[in-house]
Amino acid sequence: MMKQFCIIFMVSLLLFAAPGCRNGDRLISSGLDMDVELLRDPTALPEEQQEAVSVLTQQRGWFQLDSHTIGVSLGERPTGGYELKVLHVKLKEDLVEVVVEETVPGDDELVTQALTYPFVLIRFAQSLDDLTLRVWEYMGDDFADISAETVSAEGIFEGARHTDTGRSAEIRIGEQTHSFIYDLGLESAFAEMLNAGDEVSIRYITGSDGTRYLTYINLQAREAMHRGQEGIFIGLADGHTMEIDVDGQPLAFAFAEQILIGQFEPGDRVLFDWYDDGDRLVITRMEPVN
Repeated sequence: MMKQFCIIFMVSLLLFAAPGCRNGDRLISSGLDMDVELLRDPTALPEEQQEAVSVLTQQRGWFQLDSHTIGVSLGERPTGGYELKVLHVKLKEDLVEVVVEETVPGDDELVTQALTYPFVLIRFAQSLDDLTLRVWEYMGDDFADISAETVSAEGIFEGARHTDTGRSAEIRIGEQTHSFIYDLGLESAFAEMLNAGDEVSIRYITGSDGTRYLTYINLQAREAMHRGQEGIFIGLADGHTMEIDVDGQPLAFAFAEQILIGQFEPGDRVLFDWYDDGDRLVITRMEPVN
Protein backbone atom coordinates (compact mmCIF):
# COMPACT_ATOMS: atom_id res chain seq x y z
CA MET A 1 0.00 0.00 0.00
CA MET A 2 2.80 2.41 0.88
CA LYS A 3 4.57 1.67 -2.46
CA GLN A 4 1.34 2.32 -4.40
CA PHE A 5 0.82 5.60 -2.53
CA CYS A 6 4.36 6.76 -3.37
CA ILE A 7 3.88 6.02 -7.07
CA ILE A 8 0.61 7.97 -7.17
CA PHE A 9 2.21 10.86 -5.28
CA MET A 10 5.17 11.07 -7.71
CA VAL A 11 2.89 11.01 -10.77
CA SER A 12 0.83 13.82 -9.25
CA LEU A 13 3.95 15.92 -8.72
CA LEU A 14 4.97 15.50 -12.34
CA LEU A 15 1.54 16.49 -13.60
CA PHE A 16 1.25 19.63 -11.50
CA ALA A 17 4.90 20.74 -11.78
CA ALA A 18 5.10 20.56 -15.59
CA PRO A 19 5.36 24.14 -16.93
CA GLY A 20 3.36 23.44 -20.08
CA CYS A 21 2.37 20.73 -22.54
CA ARG A 22 3.59 20.82 -26.12
CA ASN A 23 2.41 19.58 -29.47
CA GLY A 24 5.30 20.22 -31.84
CA ASP A 25 5.93 23.95 -31.53
CA ARG A 26 2.46 24.85 -30.28
CA LEU A 27 1.61 25.23 -26.61
CA ILE A 28 -1.62 23.60 -25.48
CA SER A 29 -3.80 25.91 -23.45
CA SER A 30 -5.15 24.70 -20.11
CA GLY A 31 -6.54 26.69 -17.21
CA LEU A 32 -4.89 30.11 -17.25
CA ASP A 33 -2.34 29.19 -19.91
CA MET A 34 -2.68 31.35 -23.03
CA ASP A 35 -3.20 29.99 -26.52
CA VAL A 36 -0.04 30.88 -28.44
CA GLU A 37 1.96 29.73 -31.43
CA LEU A 38 5.75 29.76 -31.59
CA LEU A 39 7.37 31.02 -34.80
CA ARG A 40 10.99 30.36 -35.73
CA ASP A 41 10.90 31.79 -39.27
CA PRO A 42 10.41 35.57 -39.50
CA THR A 43 9.82 35.47 -43.28
CA ALA A 44 6.13 34.89 -42.55
CA LEU A 45 5.97 38.39 -41.05
CA PRO A 46 5.32 41.67 -42.93
CA GLU A 47 8.47 43.23 -44.38
CA GLU A 48 8.82 46.00 -41.79
CA GLN A 49 8.53 43.48 -38.95
CA GLN A 50 11.17 41.27 -40.57
CA GLU A 51 13.48 44.28 -40.69
CA ALA A 52 12.87 45.03 -37.01
CA VAL A 53 13.51 41.41 -36.02
CA SER A 54 16.86 41.38 -37.85
CA VAL A 55 18.04 44.32 -35.73
CA LEU A 56 16.37 43.72 -32.37
CA THR A 57 17.54 40.10 -32.12
CA GLN A 58 21.12 41.34 -31.86
CA GLN A 59 20.29 42.36 -28.27
CA ARG A 60 19.08 40.40 -25.25
CA GLY A 61 15.51 41.28 -24.42
CA TRP A 62 11.90 41.04 -25.53
CA PHE A 63 10.07 43.22 -28.04
CA GLN A 64 6.53 43.66 -29.26
CA LEU A 65 5.88 43.68 -33.01
CA ASP A 66 2.09 44.16 -32.99
CA SER A 67 -0.91 43.58 -30.75
CA HIS A 68 -0.58 39.79 -31.08
CA THR A 69 3.15 39.12 -31.57
CA ILE A 70 6.25 39.47 -29.42
CA GLY A 71 9.82 38.27 -29.80
CA VAL A 72 12.35 37.13 -27.21
CA SER A 73 16.06 37.19 -28.03
CA LEU A 74 19.18 35.90 -26.32
CA GLY A 75 21.45 38.31 -28.17
CA GLU A 76 24.78 37.27 -29.65
CA ARG A 77 26.14 33.76 -29.12
CA PRO A 78 29.59 32.56 -30.30
CA THR A 79 28.39 29.51 -32.27
CA GLY A 80 25.29 27.64 -33.36
CA GLY A 81 23.55 25.12 -31.14
CA TYR A 82 22.00 27.62 -28.73
CA GLU A 83 18.21 27.67 -28.51
CA LEU A 84 15.50 29.55 -26.68
CA LYS A 85 12.66 27.39 -25.37
CA VAL A 86 9.34 28.71 -24.11
CA LEU A 87 8.38 26.93 -20.89
CA HIS A 88 5.03 28.57 -20.24
CA VAL A 89 2.84 31.56 -21.06
CA LYS A 90 0.24 32.43 -18.44
CA LEU A 91 -2.31 35.17 -17.90
CA LYS A 92 -2.78 36.38 -14.32
CA GLU A 93 -5.48 39.05 -14.31
CA ASP A 94 -3.96 41.70 -16.64
CA LEU A 95 -0.37 40.38 -16.45
CA VAL A 96 1.06 38.06 -19.12
CA GLU A 97 3.96 36.01 -17.79
CA VAL A 98 6.36 34.38 -20.27
CA VAL A 99 9.06 32.04 -18.97
CA VAL A 100 11.85 30.90 -21.28
CA GLU A 101 14.97 28.79 -20.96
CA GLU A 102 18.23 28.82 -22.89
CA THR A 103 19.70 25.52 -24.01
CA VAL A 104 23.39 25.36 -24.90
CA PRO A 105 25.27 22.96 -27.19
CA GLY A 106 27.06 19.98 -25.69
CA ASP A 107 30.84 19.79 -25.63
CA ASP A 108 30.85 17.12 -28.35
CA GLU A 109 28.04 18.60 -30.45
CA LEU A 110 28.86 19.71 -34.00
CA VAL A 111 27.62 23.27 -34.44
CA THR A 112 28.02 26.18 -36.84
CA GLN A 113 31.25 28.06 -36.10
CA ALA A 114 29.76 31.51 -36.57
CA LEU A 115 28.00 34.12 -34.49
CA THR A 116 24.29 33.39 -34.01
CA TYR A 117 21.37 35.30 -32.52
CA PRO A 118 18.85 32.82 -31.09
CA PHE A 119 15.29 34.07 -30.74
CA VAL A 120 11.68 32.96 -30.74
CA LEU A 121 8.55 34.78 -31.88
CA ILE A 122 5.34 34.22 -29.93
CA ARG A 123 2.00 34.89 -31.60
CA PHE A 124 -0.96 35.21 -29.22
CA ALA A 125 -4.52 34.34 -30.14
CA GLN A 126 -5.64 37.02 -27.68
CA SER A 127 -4.81 40.69 -28.20
CA LEU A 128 -2.12 42.07 -25.91
CA ASP A 129 -3.69 45.52 -25.84
CA ASP A 130 -4.23 46.74 -22.27
CA LEU A 131 -2.14 43.86 -20.88
CA THR A 132 1.25 44.06 -19.14
CA LEU A 133 4.00 41.64 -20.15
CA ARG A 134 6.78 40.21 -18.05
CA VAL A 135 9.37 37.94 -19.68
CA TRP A 136 12.04 36.19 -17.68
CA GLU A 137 14.48 33.33 -17.90
CA TYR A 138 13.84 30.22 -15.82
CA MET A 139 16.16 30.38 -12.79
CA GLY A 140 17.46 33.69 -14.16
CA ASP A 141 16.80 37.38 -14.69
CA ASP A 142 14.01 39.29 -16.39
CA PHE A 143 14.40 40.26 -20.04
CA ALA A 144 14.31 44.00 -20.66
CA ASP A 145 11.73 45.49 -23.01
CA ILE A 146 13.71 46.53 -26.10
CA SER A 147 10.67 47.27 -28.28
CA ALA A 148 11.28 49.99 -30.83
CA GLU A 149 9.01 51.70 -33.32
CA THR A 150 9.97 51.64 -36.99
CA VAL A 151 10.29 55.19 -38.34
CA SER A 152 10.11 56.11 -42.03
CA ALA A 153 11.95 59.17 -43.31
CA GLU A 154 13.44 60.81 -46.37
CA GLY A 155 16.87 62.39 -46.52
CA ILE A 156 20.16 62.90 -48.34
CA PHE A 157 22.74 60.13 -48.31
CA GLU A 158 26.14 61.59 -47.41
CA GLY A 159 28.28 58.48 -47.28
CA ALA A 160 29.03 55.15 -45.60
CA ARG A 161 32.04 53.94 -43.68
CA HIS A 162 33.36 50.90 -41.86
CA THR A 163 34.54 51.32 -38.28
CA ASP A 164 35.84 49.03 -35.55
CA THR A 165 32.26 48.66 -34.27
CA GLY A 166 30.64 47.93 -37.65
CA ARG A 167 29.16 49.73 -40.63
CA SER A 168 27.54 53.14 -40.45
CA ALA A 169 25.81 55.47 -42.90
CA GLU A 170 25.55 59.25 -42.68
CA ILE A 171 22.15 60.58 -43.77
CA ARG A 172 20.94 64.16 -43.54
CA ILE A 173 17.31 64.51 -42.51
CA GLY A 174 16.18 68.11 -42.64
CA GLU A 175 19.09 70.21 -41.39
CA GLN A 176 20.72 67.53 -39.25
CA THR A 177 23.00 64.66 -40.21
CA HIS A 178 22.53 61.37 -38.34
CA SER A 179 24.61 58.19 -38.15
CA PHE A 180 22.85 54.88 -38.71
CA ILE A 181 24.26 51.42 -38.01
CA TYR A 182 23.47 48.87 -40.73
CA ASP A 183 24.23 45.19 -41.20
CA LEU A 184 25.61 43.10 -44.05
CA GLY A 185 22.14 42.66 -45.56
CA LEU A 186 22.18 46.30 -46.72
CA GLU A 187 25.79 46.30 -47.90
CA SER A 188 24.89 45.70 -51.55
CA ALA A 189 22.58 48.74 -51.58
CA PHE A 190 25.46 51.04 -50.65
CA ALA A 191 27.96 49.36 -52.96
CA GLU A 192 25.77 49.18 -56.07
CA MET A 193 23.43 52.15 -56.21
CA LEU A 194 24.11 54.93 -53.71
CA ASN A 195 26.28 57.98 -54.19
CA ALA A 196 26.78 60.96 -51.92
CA GLY A 197 24.01 63.50 -52.52
CA ASP A 198 21.37 60.91 -53.50
CA GLU A 199 17.87 61.43 -52.17
CA VAL A 200 16.87 58.32 -50.23
CA SER A 201 13.91 56.80 -48.44
CA ILE A 202 14.80 54.98 -45.23
CA ARG A 203 13.31 53.04 -42.34
CA TYR A 204 15.06 52.76 -38.99
CA ILE A 205 14.57 51.94 -35.33
CA THR A 206 16.23 53.52 -32.30
CA GLY A 207 17.73 51.23 -29.66
CA SER A 208 17.36 51.74 -25.93
CA ASP A 209 20.84 53.34 -25.88
CA GLY A 210 19.85 55.89 -28.55
CA THR A 211 21.67 54.15 -31.41
CA ARG A 212 19.82 54.33 -34.73
CA TYR A 213 19.68 51.08 -36.70
CA LEU A 214 18.95 51.30 -40.40
CA THR A 215 16.58 48.55 -41.58
CA TYR A 216 15.81 49.75 -45.13
CA ILE A 217 17.25 52.22 -47.63
CA ASN A 218 16.41 52.94 -51.24
CA LEU A 219 16.73 55.70 -53.76
CA GLN A 220 13.57 57.75 -53.79
CA ALA A 221 13.50 57.31 -57.56
CA ARG A 222 13.26 53.55 -57.11
CA GLU A 223 10.16 53.95 -54.96
CA ALA A 224 8.34 54.67 -58.24
CA MET A 225 9.46 51.40 -59.83
CA HIS A 226 7.78 50.34 -63.06
CA ARG A 227 7.20 46.59 -62.82
CA GLY A 228 6.25 44.03 -65.45
CA GLN A 229 7.11 46.16 -68.52
CA GLU A 230 7.23 44.23 -71.79
CA GLY A 231 9.49 44.98 -74.71
CA ILE A 232 11.76 43.57 -77.41
CA PHE A 233 15.48 43.32 -76.70
CA ILE A 234 17.47 45.14 -79.40
CA GLY A 235 21.01 44.68 -78.11
CA LEU A 236 23.85 46.29 -76.17
CA ALA A 237 24.80 49.90 -76.71
CA ASP A 238 27.90 49.47 -74.50
CA GLY A 239 29.03 47.34 -71.58
CA HIS A 240 26.53 48.95 -69.18
CA THR A 241 23.66 49.96 -71.43
CA MET A 242 21.11 48.00 -73.46
CA GLU A 243 18.39 49.04 -75.88
CA ILE A 244 14.84 47.75 -75.72
CA ASP A 245 11.93 48.49 -78.04
CA VAL A 246 8.98 49.55 -75.87
CA ASP A 247 5.74 50.07 -77.82
CA GLY A 248 7.68 50.79 -81.00
CA GLN A 249 10.14 53.21 -79.38
CA PRO A 250 13.78 52.17 -78.80
CA LEU A 251 14.92 53.17 -75.30
CA ALA A 252 18.34 52.95 -73.64
CA PHE A 253 18.53 51.38 -70.17
CA ALA A 254 21.42 51.00 -67.76
CA PHE A 255 21.33 47.58 -66.15
CA ALA A 256 22.47 46.01 -62.89
CA GLU A 257 25.32 43.49 -62.83
CA GLN A 258 23.07 40.66 -61.63
CA ILE A 259 21.23 40.62 -64.97
CA LEU A 260 22.73 37.83 -67.10
CA ILE A 261 22.68 39.72 -70.35
CA GLY A 262 24.29 36.84 -72.30
CA GLN A 263 21.05 34.83 -72.22
CA PHE A 264 19.24 37.34 -74.44
CA GLU A 265 19.37 37.59 -78.24
CA PRO A 266 18.25 40.52 -80.39
CA GLY A 267 14.55 40.15 -81.09
CA ASP A 268 13.77 38.36 -77.82
CA ARG A 269 10.62 39.49 -76.06
CA VAL A 270 11.44 40.40 -72.44
CA LEU A 271 9.69 41.30 -69.21
CA PHE A 272 11.52 43.78 -66.96
CA ASP A 273 11.36 46.18 -63.99
CA TRP A 274 12.83 49.65 -64.30
CA TYR A 275 12.94 53.12 -62.75
CA ASP A 276 14.04 56.62 -63.74
CA ASP A 277 16.79 58.00 -61.46
CA GLY A 278 16.58 61.45 -63.03
CA ASP A 279 19.60 60.98 -65.30
CA ARG A 280 18.92 57.61 -66.88
CA LEU A 281 16.53 54.67 -67.05
CA VAL A 282 17.72 51.70 -64.96
CA ILE A 283 16.64 48.06 -65.28
CA THR A 284 16.79 46.02 -62.07
CA ARG A 285 15.27 42.72 -63.30
CA MET A 286 14.74 41.19 -66.72
CA GLU A 287 13.57 37.77 -67.90
CA PRO A 288 12.56 36.28 -71.24
CA VAL A 289 8.88 35.97 -72.15
CA ASN A 290 8.16 32.40 -73.22
